[in-house]
This record gives sequence, structure tokens and C-alpha cells, in this order.
Amino acid sequence: AGGVWLAITAAAAAWVWRLPSVYQAEAIVLVESRRIPEQLVPSPAEMDLEARLEAARQKLLASAELQAAIRKLRLDARLRRNGATADSLVAQIRQNLTIAPVDATGRGRLGPFSIAFRWDDAETAARVANHVAWRFVQETSQARRFGSGAAAQFLSAQAVAAKRELEQREAA
Repeated sequence: AGGVWLAITAAAAAWVWRLPSVYQAEAIVLVESRRIPEQLVPSPAEMDLEARLEAARQKLLASAELQAAIRKLRLDARLRRNGATADSLVAQIRQNLTIAPVDATGRGRLGPFSIAFRWDDAETAARVANHVAWRFVQETSQARRFGSGAAAQFLSAQAVAAKRELEQREAA
């Protein structure tokens, strides 16, 4: 019985030893909610967390976006080494990239989420996860700047209207 157990253990250990190493890198991204009070500047209906994550996922997983990341991170060397096509590498990156909420209790608000990437090289896994997180932050910042500009225009229009009303009252 001891010999059978030893043989099974040795076979399992040999099988595990031959498995390729897979590394996972993860970045946690927190998008803060707006800082202008809702009473001051009305906002359009907010999408829930899953809808916002899905929109970000679609943007970040678009072929053109991933091909740009492949060039920027110099992953195309892997193409030449393995004889893979650009499309197959894009598909592999899509398959190994996960964008998911960290805590689903904040439904209705964009909260923290993780961007995780699995690869056979630890450094590449970290570089890709960090790049995707960086791109998401860029996209979010751009959207926030646009929202800030809209809020500034709204407040400016409110100030002009208030000044006009005050001038009319003073003239009367």
C-alpha cells in the first residue's frame, strides 16, 4: 500500500512539475465619484457599475487598442518567436485579461475594480495589467475633464443668469 501511495505521489509531482508556470498580475483601480453636489449641478442618469465596467472592457479589449498595447509593450517578439499571428495574440490577451468589480455592494456607483492578467512570464503579466489600468485611468480622466467642463459651463450660465436677474431687480 505504501509503494502504491509513493508511486501515485511521484507521478502527481512529476505531472505538476511539467506544468507551465502561469503568473497573474492584478491592478486595483478606484474611480471616485463626482465632487460637485447633485443639488448644484444635475447629472445625467448614472449607469450602474456593471454597465460602466462593460463599456470600459469593450473599449480596452478592442482589437486596435490591444494591438497598440502589443506594440508599446513589445509583445510582438512573441509573435515572431512562436509563429503566431497578430490576431491570435490579441485573442490570447483577451482570454487572459479579467476586468471585474472588487466589491459588488456599491451597485449603482462606479467603485473599485480589478484588472488581472495571466501570462507565462511574471514581468509581462505585470506590464500588461499596469498598462490596461493606466489606459483605463486615462479614459476616465478624459471623461471627467469633459464632465468638469460641462459643470463649469453650467455654473457660468447660472452666474450670468443670476447677475442679469440682480441687475433687473436693481433697475426696477
